[in-house]
Amino acid sequence: AKMIQDYPGRFGMFTAVPLPDQDGTLREIEYGYDTLKADGVGLLTSYDDKWLGDPAFVPAFEELNRRNAVVFIHVTGPSCCKNLVPGARATMSEYDFDTTRTVISMLVNGTFSRFSKIRFILVHSGGTLPVLAGRIHDRFPKDRLDRVPDGVLPELKKLYYEVAHATYGPPLAALTKFVPTSQMLFGTDYPAETIETTVDPLAQFGLSAKDLHAINRGNAEGLFPRLKA
Repeated sequence: AKMIQDYPGRFGMFTAVPLPDQDGTLREIEYGYDTLKADGVGLLTSYDDKWLGDPAFVPAFEELNRRNAVVFIHVTGPSCCKNLVPGARATMSEYDFDTTRTVISMLVNGTFSRFSKIRFILVHSGGTLPVLAGRIHDRFPKDRLDRVPDGVLPELKKLYYEVAHATYGPPLAALTKFVPTSQMLFGTDYPAETIETTVDPLAQFGLSAKDLHAINRGNAEGLFPRLKA
């Protein structure tokens, strides 16, 4: 918040909230937006084996919807699935699968359709979601179709996908086949990853200059117009 004050137009901020504590979360949303002037809210994909569509989190999403919020969803390793493969860290695969788990949770519980004013950002090119989207569509429970009145795939195509550490040919090919570049946002995952692991493959993928500009900056300016150069 101090950096935003000291360097107007240079920095933005997502406020952090303690989502399992709904009363505390509502207070932090109010403080983050009204006092700190945050640009959005940061959430994790899961909390103690509850994913974001869980009914326990409805009060927070009601307030975020009222505020037309931008919600940045970052991956985490779920409690359920630690050490499934001894010697393999959750960062190798479970993080990306947890993105898909939380999106499925939000679909089957109607989070996207019920709170349609929220703009959601998923990290790492959506993890496994672009590859599994067709299966999710085909296997979606028939008794919950009212939760996705516009359809499963249209709901998924409304989401924004940040491409940090997922611009290698295969994941980026899957994402660009799944959503238009208007839904893609630049990110690096620094310092967990070196910036080059995102920047170099993105530059080599063969996108047009127009699409690269949209991903690198233009789409983010649409979400956060106060930061538009």
